[in-house]
Amino acid sequence: MKKFAIVIVALLCLSSCKTALDREYHADTLNSDLEVIIARDNMTENELHLFNTYLVNAEINDIDLEGKTYREILEAAKKQ
Repeated sequence: MKKFAIVIVALLCLSSCKTALDREYHADTLNSDLEVIIARDNMTENELHLFNTYLVNAEINDIDLEGKTYREILEAAKKQ
């Protein structure tokens, strides 16, 4: 039983280390996710601008972002 408890605690610790940027993008939760990302991951105004511009361009060009993490989207935005 002790081993099981230790495994559970270890899994909880590992999952809590995940940042909000590592969440998967979903259009339905974008606003609430961005609030958390800005607050916890200290997204700069410049990064937020790049991110938003990338999202608008993806929407215009019908690019599916579902399944990508916010970090992947931000990195792609920085490359453009």
